[in-house]
Amino acid sequence: MEPNGITSGATDAVAPRKNGREARSRKKKYSTGNGHSSSGSIGGNIANEACDSGDIRRSDRMAMRKKRVVRSKARKSSQGGRSNVMVLCLISAAIFALYLLVCLIFFHNLPGGDGRGMKGLVKRTKEKVSQFRAKHSIGNIKLAEDVRDENEEEEVAAPKGPAPVGRWPVSIRDEDGAFEEIKHPGFPDGHVTMLVPRFWAEDPVAIHENKLMSRERALSIGTCITPDPKTGSNTRGDECPLNERTIFVAIASYRDWQCVDTVTSIFSAATHPERVRVAVVDQIVDGEDGSCDVPRAPCATDPNQPICLHKNQIDVYQMEAELAVGPVFARHIGHRLYRGEYYSMQSDAHVSFTKGWDVDIISQQEATGDELAVLSTYLTDIVGSIDPQTGLSLRKTRPIMCNTEYEGGAQGKHLRHLSQPEGIPDIHGMPQLQPYWAAGYSFSRGHFVATVPYDLYQVSTPYFAIPCVTGLPCQTLPMY
Repeated sequence: MEPNGITSGATDAVAPRKNGREARSRKKKYSTGNGHSSSGSIGGNIANEACDSGDIRRSDRMAMRKKRVVRSKARKSSQGGRSNVMVLCLISAAIFALYLLVCLIFFHNLPGGDGRGMKGLVKRTKEKVSQFRAKHSIGNIKLAEDVRDENEEEEVAAPKGPAPVGRWPVSIRDEDGAFEEIKHPGFPDGHVTMLVPRFWAEDPVAIHENKLMSRERALSIGTCITPDPKTGSNTRGDECPLNERTIFVAIASYRDWQCVDTVTSIFSAATHPERVRVAVVDQIVDGEDGSCDVPRAPCATDPNQPICLHKNQIDVYQMEAELAVGPVFARHIGHRLYRGEYYSMQSDAHVSFTKGWDVDIISQQEATGDELAVLSTYLTDIVGSIDPQTGLSLRKTRPIMCNTEYEGGAQGKHLRHLSQPEGIPDIHGMPQLQPYWAAGYSFSRGHFVATVPYDLYQVSTPYFAIPCVTGLPCQTLPMY
């Protein structure tokens, strides 16, 4: 009879086997709570749980065993792969070293006289470099590496080539017969030619040397009305007093009846008219239009007219109006009239100047402290701008060009810069940068004209990055 609460599994667990040995159960013995243990399970539920736990433990052990096998294989594979890569790298390095050694021995042992081997290659390379330098080294032009070597060995030297000699007084009338013939840009077939003055610096590269202009080079350009007492030269740099520094004024006029009044105003309003030279490209119809250098009244009748007093300081290049192809070509010829003055100014042909304009504009230019600064602006309307008694400016506003747009009609559109409404500036006594340059009025050092003159075939006005200076009528200035 079976004990109460004990299943037959306990009896089966101790049943003898045929070989006489005792069969052992895989089930764990469980305590009955009274100090006795049993090889069976306590109750049917306990037996089932024990079986399930045994199955779970077996499955866990199997899973762990599989993971260990997988990791072992992965380690072996990884170690083998790294070993293979290392072997390949060593083999490649050995092959490269052997190849390099063979090449060095081979080229070193070959004779160089017959043009073979490393020696011959070096020799041929040196010969080609020498031929290239001999072909492309012209005058003072040198290879970049030569220039770098010289700069490393010695300090920056003074300008290599002298600027043209500046003289005062000067006039293109003294150069009659030395003009050059050019083809008119308005006739592509070239059948129309013109005799025009030569540039003061025929090669602008001789002025700027394809680099930012140095102070030494800048001071070598610009005449003084009185020569140096020691050297006799009119080029005195910044040793020339401000009131003796010459001013070149270029005007392009197309049948403009106000041109003569503009020239008169330039001399009559200047504090030092003796240092001003006016050059006009006068495009007129002969017999219908008056010339810019002919005063309203004959000089014999009124010799004290400014044009009569300063006639030797006025150069007029007259051309037929029908040959005009726009202001740019006329201004190109105007830049040909420059002859080394200290400052250069460009103006429209219908402008009235305020009293002391020359001293005022030079003070604004010098206030920039920049040799490459260019003052420029759209000029203010004359109405209400000049005191009729004193000739001084009545305005303290600052015009700034700050926008641009296309305008025009049936003949085509063109770019025009726009000015903001003029107002009194909050900051005084210092330059005000602006983005545009105006051809109607521009003031700069003289080397501006010599360095970047108007091009013969230029179809529109060049636009420079431009700023504006202090609080009087003309106060816009660019950099070039």
